[in-house]
Amino acid sequence: MRSHLLYRSLYFHRLSKRSRRKSKRAKMARRDDDYKFLQIADAIASINQRVNLIGVVTESGLPKQSKGTDCCVSIRIIDESRPSHGLSVNFFAETMDKLPQVMADGDIVQLSQVVMKTYGPDAVNASYNKKFSSFALYEGKQGTSFTPYQCSNKFHAREQDNKFILGLRKWLTGEHCDAGAKATTFITRPADLLQLKDLREGIHFNLVCKILHARETKRDGWMLFVWDGTDTPPLPIHNNCFGEEELTKPSIPNITHLEGGSVKDGMFTIFLCFGLEELEGLEDEMETSLPLLLESIPLSRNVLCTFPPCGTVLRVTVDSGNLKFGLNHIKTGQWVKLLSLRCEVRSSLWCAVLMPFTKLCNLSDDDDLVLQHKRIYDDRFSSKYGSMPLSCFPWHSGMTRTSCSSVPFTTLTNVLSYPEVTYRFRCLVRVAAALPWRVSDLRSPSGTYRIRLTLEDPTARIHAFLYADDAEKFFSLIPSADELSRTWNLLLGVPTSDDASRSPPWIECCLKSYYLDKSDIWGSRNYRIFATTLLKGP
Repeated sequence: MRSHLLYRSLYFHRLSKRSRRKSKRAKMARRDDDYKFLQIADAIASINQRVNLIGVVTESGLPKQSKGTDCCVSIRIIDESRPSHGLSVNFFAETMDKLPQVMADGDIVQLSQVVMKTYGPDAVNASYNKKFSSFALYEGKQGTSFTPYQCSNKFHAREQDNKFILGLRKWLTGEHCDAGAKATTFITRPADLLQLKDLREGIHFNLVCKILHARETKRDGWMLFVWDGTDTPPLPIHNNCFGEEELTKPSIPNITHLEGGSVKDGMFTIFLCFGLEELEGLEDEMETSLPLLLESIPLSRNVLCTFPPCGTVLRVTVDSGNLKFGLNHIKTGQWVKLLSLRCEVRSSLWCAVLMPFTKLCNLSDDDDLVLQHKRIYDDRFSSKYGSMPLSCFPWHSGMTRTSCSSVPFTTLTNVLSYPEVTYRFRCLVRVAAALPWRVSDLRSPSGTYRIRLTLEDPTARIHAFLYADDAEKFFSLIPSADELSRTWNLLLGVPTSDDASRSPPWIECCLKSYYLDKSDIWGSRNYRIFATTLLKGP
């Protein structure tokens, strides 16, 4: 009996030992399966299963607050099995900081335990679950380290992962092309990448640009300031339009009389000789002055001084609705590719809108698209006529001439950011508005010219005054009232038909900057036109 019990004990001990070995082998097998990478083409067929993936990031959405309590972002990845369309991966996390923050197009992402899901009849996405999924981000083809620059808390690195990372880097190098440009060929072919010089109102477009600045607006929104080195085309001028905030009625401007560039005591106030009931079109310049900016608060001089002197700085606003974008993660000075922006015109100024489905791809400084944009801008800026608006070539309208033809042209952004408060400039501009605008009201009752012009070029809008002797010189070649009226209308681009908008011509003029208050020289800085003569119209 005792031997029988001993036999049974040994039997169950051996059975338990074998079971433990089998369990250990099964656990190791499961662990191997946990770290087995599927190619994207195979993962797409694994619906509702957890899979592990490693691929190259080709585009990344903007992080935003979901309709629930989570933050979310979407990225697209490719590998050798699916280098064109790739796979979209949706991430969810408690905070924006826990979402993947891809440094540049072409970086490598490692994903563990993501769930393959279907969306619609043909769409398959991978879903990142914050409870059991993990990720790690590595530098792309230029990288040498196998340490991720960002990873989730649940991520565990293995030495075996290094060969997959190295394999993707070699694959990218062997392709001899930018991964993002290749992977998103169906979205961002070169023909689909628009430059600012080719903007059209109402279109959705893709843009390679540099983010120069980002700021919050009064309405808890965001505005980005982006630049690609080209000029937006000139727009027809419509008054009765507003910018970011509703415009308040402007005060009638004051002009300080300057003689020889020095400030004299005394202020001269402009009084208009027509009633407000007559204001319409150009006449509403006093009631609803054409805004100089889309933003309600002007940028500081310190920020303006960081902007390039040539090329339009496009304002990009956020159409977020009830969604909150994590735009605080966007880095200024970063080159990016923005996919699916909407182009709009506000206050006769170009702007773009970030849509909920807009994608953002960070680009490295050595990306081919970035190098191409830099090369084009450098060639333009180094030329003699680099500051001329692109739409002004080969020359301006010839409606004016200046006494400083040897001075090179400069842009209005350069005027605004110039380090000396008083200086003289030669610019190519359009007269977007005038106050007053009627020829009969250009002189005061005492017979002195006093006019405020709104000047614009592709980089900025400013107010510049035409006053006294400088104005006498400006109008000196047009003695008759009829000729002056006709030429003045041509200068302002007044159409012959009633329903048309204004399209002012490009003219050259000389500007001088001055200040009104010695205790606040930059805050009281103004501009006047001088050494410029208006020529007779055709």
